[in-house]
Amino acid sequence: MKLKFIIPSFALFVGSIVTTYAQDIKGTWSGLIQIPQVELPLVLHVDEVDGKYQGTVDSPKQGKFGLPVDTITFENENLRFVLVNLQCVYEGKAVQKDSIEGDFTQRGAKMRLNLGKIKEEQISK
Repeated sequence: MKLKFIIPSFALFVGSIVTTYAQDIKGTWSGLIQIPQVELPLVLHVDEVDGKYQGTVDSPKQGKFGLPVDTITFENENLRFVLVNLQCVYEGKAVQKDSIEGDFTQRGAKMRLNLGKIKEEQISK
């Protein structure tokens, strides 16, 4: 009898953990690309239109804003975005509700880039 109760309870517990970490990637994310001897800020803006993600990237230190992202996917807590013209790819995994750890690759050079979600009130207007 106890086993019948434990299995459904365990399933509910595991299900609640999975949904706790499910996140919405829409919004603004920022991080620092770790380049030898310098950190380069990067900002990713993500929106969803007709069920598909779209976005832009800013590189404030380089004076570049609104660079179009060609593709963005977010599946199984894995984020991937591509900027074809700049030969850039980001691949990361959600590790907390508002945190993604991953790597930014440009022209074959791989650099660490961890992203944190910026709250709306933190965005300068």
